[in-house]
Amino acid sequence: MRGATVFFTDREFVHAIAQRKVMTVYGVSGQQVMAIDLKGTAKALEYARTCQKEQG
Repeated sequence: MRGATVFFTDREFVHAIAQRKVMTVYGVSGQQVMAIDLKGTAKALEYARTCQKEQG
């Protein structure tokens, strides 16, 4: 499977993903392609936000 790009306009989208345990990806015809374990996502975003604040 080649890479994918996700476009979104709602900034809360990232927060919503961080609160979930698994993200399921579906293909164009509706078949499940993969399930991504999101363990640690919230913590990683916390670190990233802290780093961005420190950078100014």
